[in-house]
Amino acid sequence: MDRELEGLSPWNNEEQRHEEFSLQALQVIGRLCCLDKPLILVFDQLEGLWLEGNRSVLLKFGEAIKELFTHVPYALILVTLFPDRWQQFQQDFDGSITGRVAQQVIQLEPPRPDQIEEILDLRLKPLETTALDLFSSAELESITRQASIRSCLNRARAVFEHRVRRVPLPPPSPPPVVESQSKGGLVVNQRLLHLEQQWDHILQRLERLESGQTVSAGADRTSSKPAASWRSLDRDEICDTEVRLPAAGLREEPSGSGRDSTAYEELFRRYRDSALDTLRWRWEQPQIIDESDDAGKLRQICLGYQQIRPLELRKLRLGNLRVPDNILIKTSKAQRCIAFLHVVNSSSVGARLRNLNTLVLRHPQVQFILMRDHSSPPIQSPMASNLLQAFLNASGGSCSRTSHCPLDLERRVALEFVHQMVNDIINRELDLPLRHGLQILASHEPRNWVVMLLHPSLVA
Repeated sequence: MDRELEGLSPWNNEEQRHEEFSLQALQVIGRLCCLDKPLILVFDQLEGLWLEGNRSVLLKFGEAIKELFTHVPYALILVTLFPDRWQQFQQDFDGSITGRVAQQVIQLEPPRPDQIEEILDLRLKPLETTALDLFSSAELESITRQASIRSCLNRARAVFEHRVRRVPLPPPSPPPVVESQSKGGLVVNQRLLHLEQQWDHILQRLERLESGQTVSAGADRTSSKPAASWRSLDRDEICDTEVRLPAAGLREEPSGSGRDSTAYEELFRRYRDSALDTLRWRWEQPQIIDESDDAGKLRQICLGYQQIRPLELRKLRLGNLRVPDNILIKTSKAQRCIAFLHVVNSSSVGARLRNLNTLVLRHPQVQFILMRDHSSPPIQSPMASNLLQAFLNASGGSCSRTSHCPLDLERRVALEFVHQMVNDIINRELDLPLRHGLQILASHEPRNWVVMLLHPSLVA
C-alpha cells in the first residue's frame, strides 16, 4: 500500500487532539475509496452500544457514521442491526444521522420454516441424515419459530441434546426488549412472538407429561449461606488464582424455574469447556498485546456487571502525562484501579511508573492493582525497578493497597473468557440472559480473578 496511507499516530497519543486524529482517519479512508478496488465498510455486532454505560460511545458512533457518509465518497457503508435495534436507533438520533444511514434500508425477512429445514439439512449432511429424521413435527415447529437463524440452530442443538443425552431443555429465547417509544404495531408483534414462545413451552411440558416424565423444580445448586465480603482485596486474593473462596450465596433472578436454571447451567458448562480450550490454545501462541485493549475488555465486562450491581467506571488521568491504561471501579464500599503496563521500552516503563506513583499519592482511598503480561520482558532498569518497589511499598491502613500481578496464562485466559462470554450474550451469540449468565459464572468459576473482583456475592 502507498506510504501516504500509512503513518496514523496511535489513538492513545495524548499529545494529539482527537479532532486531528479524526481528520487524519477521514483522509486515509478517503484515499482508500479512490483506489482501484471498491471500499466496503461494514459495522456489525453493535448490540453493546446500547448498554447503559456505553451511551456516550453510541452517540459518538452516530456522529462518526454521519461524517463518513458526508466526507467519504465512492464507498459502500453497511450498518447491520436487528430490527428492534434499528427502531431504537431511529429514536436515539435526529434526522441528520438517521437520514444518512437510511438512504437504503434493506429489511431482511426471516427465513421460512422450509428454508430453516434446508439449513439444518446442510448442517446434517456429513452425518447422512436430515432434520425430519431427527426431530418430530412439534420439535421442528418450535425450532423454526425462533427469531433468527442463529437462534434456530441453537434451539436445534438444544433439542437434539435433550433427546439424546437427556440434557434439560432451556426455555425458548425471549423476544428482544427495547425500552423506547415503539409504535403500536411493533409492540403487538413482540407480544405475539412472546405468546407463541410461551405456547411452545406449554406444549413441551404437556408432551413430557404424556410420556410419563415428571416436571420437577430442579435442585438449587447454590448455597443458602450468605457470602463473605471484603472491603479491600488483598494481594493473595486477586493475584493467586488458586485461592479457594467460600461458596457464594448467589441471588437468583425472580423469574425462571429450577428446571430452567439447570438447563442454563448445562448450556454454560458446554460453552465454558469449549471456550476455555480454544482460548488456552490461542494464548499459548505469541500474540500482539496492547494495554488499552486489555483495559477496554475489562471495561466491557464491567458494563455487563452493571446489570446486577451498581458500578461507577472512570479512568484515572494525570493531565497530559502518560500513565498505564487503567479503569477505576467504584462501588459503595470500595474503589479499585486496575492498571495495565505492557510496554517494553525501559524509559517508557519508568515514566509511566513514576506517574502511577503520583496517582497513588493523590488517591489514598483507592486500591491499585498493576498487571503486566507475562510475555513482556521483566523490568530490569534500576530506575524502573526502584519505582516499582516504591509502588509496592505504598500502604494504607492495615493492609497494602498496591499490588503487582503478572498477567500469566491462567489470568489471561480468565480475562478473555469473561470478556468473550459477556460479548457473546450481548450480541446474541449465546442464548443466555446476561444477569443469569453472570450468576452462573460466579457459581462455576469462583476463582476467576475477574469474578472475584466484580461479583457482588464475592466482594464488597
